[in-house]
Amino acid sequence: MWLPGAGLLERLAVRLVPGVDTALEATPKYLDSHVLGTPGVALGLARKELERVAGTAAKMLSVARRALTEAYSESLERQIAAMEDIVDNVSREIVLYCSHLVAGTRLTTAQSNTLVRLMHAAGDVERIADCSEQLMRYARDRSENKVPVSEEAIDEVRHVFDVAASMVESGTIALAEEDHAAAEKVYNLHPSLDDLTEMLRTNHIRRLNEGVCVPRAGVIFVEVMNTLERVGDLAVNLADAVIGTKTPSLGR
Repeated sequence: MWLPGAGLLERLAVRLVPGVDTALEATPKYLDSHVLGTPGVALGLARKELERVAGTAAKMLSVARRALTEAYSESLERQIAAMEDIVDNVSREIVLYCSHLVAGTRLTTAQSNTLVRLMHAAGDVERIADCSEQLMRYARDRSENKVPVSEEAIDEVRHVFDVAASMVESGTIALAEEDHAAAEKVYNLHPSLDDLTEMLRTNHIRRLNEGVCVPRAGVIFVEVMNTLERVGDLAVNLADAVIGTKTPSLGR
């Protein structure tokens, strides 16, 4: 197991929070320090761990969607917080694992490129989780301040969530299986997401002008659109981690 010397309970730790799948381990499940001398195997384990934590980030997006389009609750926010801790911890362990790999082993050029992409992707997964946490804050704001939102606006938010979630799902599949077709699906959806959010912003301005929505709702709506666009951008980064001709820069 990774984290040599850790006790059994620590290595198998899970966050037992109501509503959160107890199979979501809070520490790395696949990383193994004993195979760091075999780069091909170690990179495969890092990729598998990243797939797992990306799945957790996708679940966070689903919980945030529910809070924004159905009803906010403290229970949902606790679920988000618990999963955020898991994503942050495991993502950082993936980066640390990759750092140990590059420091102690001679890698081929292809392996080095894969390692850099995986490290960047771990950061992108963590940022997707951050976006879900931000979306939950908007849901709380709307609930606490009893901000009325039209059903038309709610339907539009659902639509954008679905496109962004589809991009994250395809990006995760691309990353896990080195699936170029899944990566291309992300690229194809990206301009659609941008066009959709732009059109829906225009729709919301119309609703504000017509008095259908209040200004506070307008602020929340625009911020939700901006955040979901950011999720789409991060899903593109996951696809970039698979398409070798689009190697991410260290300054991203």
